[in-house]
Amino acid sequence: MAMWDIVGKSAKLPLYKLLGGAVRSKRSSCRVHGDQAVRRGQGDCQGYVEQGFTTLKTKAGRRADEDLEMVRGIRDGAGDKLKLRIDPNMGYEPAVALQLARDLEKYNLEYFEQPMELSKIGESAGCEG
Repeated sequence: MAMWDIVGKSAKLPLYKLLGGAVRSKRSSCRVHGDQAVRRGQGDCQGYVEQGFTTLKTKAGRRADEDLEMVRGIRDGAGDKLKLRIDPNMGYEPAVALQLARDLEKYNLEYFEQPMELSKIGESAGCEG
């Protein structure tokens, strides 16, 4: 990255031009929102939309009911103005992750990242290894 910076400054060109020029006329931006309380999340999300963010990624994974409430709060605060991603960091057992995924469907998530450890999928089906 430092080398690109040096080359760009030397050539007096922005990085996107050094890499071949613009490929989009519009950009999107993602805000990472930590594991926040629902009430704070609603207010924060309205502010994120006003600041021009198009996507929100938030941590999750302590309790499924809290995650569901958090997503509901975000949607209440920002509606569908933000694409929404949540990341439970492998915090759930397979059965809980599956039920939560079903409960979250109506909130139109862009993705539900790493809800469980992949190694636990076989265990929940009574398989070994």
